[in-house]
Amino acid sequence: MHRLPIIILSAIILSGCAMFDHDSKPSRDFPAWASSVFHGALNAARAAIESKGIKLKEYPVRGQVIVGKKKFGSVWGWYVVEPSWPGGGMYVGGLTSGNGRLVQIVIDPSLPGDPTAINIPSLIHEMAHHWLIVNGFGGGHDPMFDDVIPGWAAARAVVGTPQFRIR
Repeated sequence: MHRLPIIILSAIILSGCAMFDHDSKPSRDFPAWASSVFHGALNAARAAIESKGIKLKEYPVRGQVIVGKKKFGSVWGWYVVEPSWPGGGMYVGGLTSGNGRLVQIVIDPSLPGDPTAINIPSLIHEMAHHWLIVNGFGGGHDPMFDDVIPGWAAARAVVGTPQFRIR
């Protein structure tokens, strides 16, 4: 009779502990064949942002590779319709969703599945957007990152000034 309350209490305690016994790292859902490239860009973008004294919290992110449709010099792009952009859309080499949880990057259509066909500077740029958006800093191109994030100033010249500045 006395064992039943102890068993019930033990079950409650153990189930409570089980709730905390999980991996607290947010998920990283990247294509398996390019996982190391995506992780490297994610880490490089974080280091670049934190080099400016900003602390970042981790959130889930998913990576997607888009086959290029048009070549611009040595890089590929695909067309995205977006009414808020100049001209209502443009060719892009990478894109981050409005909530920062999806990062898309172009790949050379002649080399699908080849991680070396992904433009790493563009992926770092998009991963920087991920970090900034999910941490509440918005999707603009704040000039404070011009010297640490690839293509940051050039993107601002195309899409306009940042929504707001971080500092």
